[in-house]
Amino acid sequence: MKFYIFISILFLTSCTYLYKDDKGYPYNYEVDFTSKDYLVHLEGVAELFIKNNKVKRPSRRSNRYLQKIARELYLNNQSLFVKDDFGINFYIVEDNRNFYFSLPRNNVFMSRGVLRRFMNSESIFVSVLIGELLRSKIGIYEKNKIIPLNSYTVKDMIRLNRLDLNAKRDLNNLVYDVLKKSGYDPEARLLWLQTLNRQSLSFSTQEVYSRDLSKEEFLLKNYMVQSTKDENLIFEKNSSKQFYKFKESI
Repeated sequence: MKFYIFISILFLTSCTYLYKDDKGYPYNYEVDFTSKDYLVHLEGVAELFIKNNKVKRPSRRSNRYLQKIARELYLNNQSLFVKDDFGINFYIVEDNRNFYFSLPRNNVFMSRGVLRRFMNSESIFVSVLIGELLRSKIGIYEKNKIIPLNSYTVKDMIRLNRLDLNAKRDLNNLVYDVLKKSGYDPEARLLWLQTLNRQSLSFSTQEVYSRDLSKEEFLLKNYMVQSTKDENLIFEKNSSKQFYKFKESI
């Protein structure tokens, strides 16, 4: 299975979109279904999921908080994104299971369960949020064959969000760098992977496995050791009042 990660994550130098024709198109009769077409198709899948599942938008105050995070991400990492692409469409899935995922065009979804149980600090929340927002904005998705349906389930969304180990490695490294540039604690990404590993049974819906998470942890730790340290950088580790207000609203 080929992966189309629409940026050179390894070097983090520019926003390079790799729209290519190949044989992995979703429908057997659509030979010219390109990677760009696939992302557009996923946007339609997002619309159907929102329409046919119990999801809600955050309150106006919470939305301002989330837009602030998205704007900080954009302003501190502009070389990664299309010009002026600093928004986020955040959805709370009214489900007590623990999961999160994203789809193109700034669509990020988190379940009520994972928000209430595991987003206990702002740094952890932001590390997960930014990871999914990066995927959505850049287009980090495995190209799958999709059977067109009138509606899609959470299980379908998790399947569409699967990545292989190399792609997860590159994503985790990118999130680490972006968190650092944006003034957030970059080690929170590692803490989240460790949390997933310890609580893997609680994330059965997310389809995470301890053996894979241990590999992700190892790879990210190596990257962190090799990264240049700037002693002048100060990261905010305390959660803001806005974050707690957001938690209270869920």
